[in-house]
Amino acid sequence: MGARTAVIESSAECAASGFDKDMENGLFLIVLSRANPTLSANLRQTSSLMRPLPARLLLASTSIAAIAAGFVTSRFIFFGVALVAAMLLVTTLLTSRRPLTRALEGFRNEAVEIQFWGAAPTGLPSGSLVVTSVNALGAGVHVFFDAPGGVRMHLKVAQPKDPAIAPGSVTIGSARYVQWNGKTQRGGPGAPAVVIALATYVTP
Repeated sequence: MGARTAVIESSAECAASGFDKDMENGLFLIVLSRANPTLSANLRQTSSLMRPLPARLLLASTSIAAIAAGFVTSRFIFFGVALVAAMLLVTTLLTSRRPLTRALEGFRNEAVEIQFWGAAPTGLPSGSLVVTSVNALGAGVHVFFDAPGGVRMHLKVAQPKDPAIAPGSVTIGSARYVQWNGKTQRGGPGAPAVVIALATYVTP
C-alpha cells in the first residue's frame, strides 16, 4: 500500500497544482507515469491504455486505491483523486450512449478514410486504416486504428463540437485540438476538424 499511496499522493498533488489541466487525457496517465518512469519518458506509449477495457480497469483500480489511501492517511485529497477517476470511468462506460462515439463505433472493423483539418495523414495508402475501437474519456474522443504492417494508430479529438453524422461518414466540425499518434495536427481555416468515412463511400 505504501508504494501505491506514494504514487497516488504524487498524482494528486500534480492535479491539485494544475499539472493535468487537460482532464480528457485521463488521471490514469499521471498515475501510470509516476508509477513507471520509463513510460513517463515517452507518454505516447501509454495510448493503448486509452482503449476501452484497459482504461476502465485502470480507472476503477485507481479510484479504489485512492479511497483506501484516503482512509489510511486521512487526507481528503485522495478522495478528490477517487472522484475524478470515477467521473472519467463513467464517461468511458457511457461511450456507446453518446451519438458521436456510437456512430464511430459503427465503423469498427471497417476500412476508413480520415482527414484532419482538410488533409489526409501522410504515408498511408488510401483506405488502409481499419477502426478497431472507440472510447470516450472526459471531453475527449479516442479512435484506434490498425494500419498496414500491424501498426496501431491513435486519434484523439479534444472537446469535439458540431458533429455531423451521415450514412458512412462522421464529420466533427471543430475541436479544441486534434492529435494523431500524439502529435497535434494543424490545418487551414474553414475545414472540419476531423472527417472519418468508410472507404467504400469515398469517391475516387
